[in-house]
Amino acid sequence: VPLPPSGTGNSRLRGFVVDRCLLTPVSRWSYTQNGSITEPIDATSVLLYPQYMSNLLQTLDMMRTVQSRLFASISEPARPWRGFFRDKRESDERGILLYGARGTGKTTYLLRVAHETNGIYLSADHPALSTRPLYEWVEALFMRGTTAVYIDEIHHAVDWSRSLKMLYDSYPNCVIRASGSSSLLLSSGIGDLSRRFVGVHLPYLSLREYFVLNGLPDYGTFDPFDNFDTTVEVMGNILR
Repeated sequence: VPLPPSGTGNSRLRGFVVDRCLLTPVSRWSYTQNGSITEPIDATSVLLYPQYMSNLLQTLDMMRTVQSRLFASISEPARPWRGFFRDKRESDERGILLYGARGTGKTTYLLRVAHETNGIYLSADHPALSTRPLYEWVEALFMRGTTAVYIDEIHHAVDWSRSLKMLYDSYPNCVIRASGSSSLLLSSGIGDLSRRFVGVHLPYLSLREYFVLNGLPDYGTFDPFDNFDTTVEVMGNILR
């Protein structure tokens, strides 16, 4: 353990002790050119930090088990269907806030995409995640090498809008997608995050989506009075 910075007393240690516990740089402590730190931390915090990280990572491993169990419970057909996003640009956005009424398929979407991208699904209303800020959970995942995190029921997390903003800015190569059922809370959050996250409203099941989920082709949108032959063909296929 290095000697404490001069003038700080025996209860202070240099911040890079914590770096050695994590085996990775920690950006929240500032260093000067000669190696001293501008914000010394308590020695007690240094000694307890490995246990803190161990407990945090154990909880995240448990969340991975929860994710697998929830994904296995999805019954097909499940919405939203693949053509849900209005255009490819929107579906490729690094940050998306998905909002809508309960039961419209937000959780199913997040679980399915997390499985396809080898990402991590977190539900912000899970009791095990209420012990620490959302920022700490997601940051720990990114530091472990996870590149995509999908957060359900985001409005249950305290100060979630600020956490998403800081995570988006701090990890520019990572994907963050979140969902919530509270339109009021998400509307205010989308306003704060409008330059970073795309807000996507998941509506109730449409007739077009119902057909697709039941195995019919996607006929897109068209005016039934504009081309009568197309209308007759589509309706014939549907009624078969």
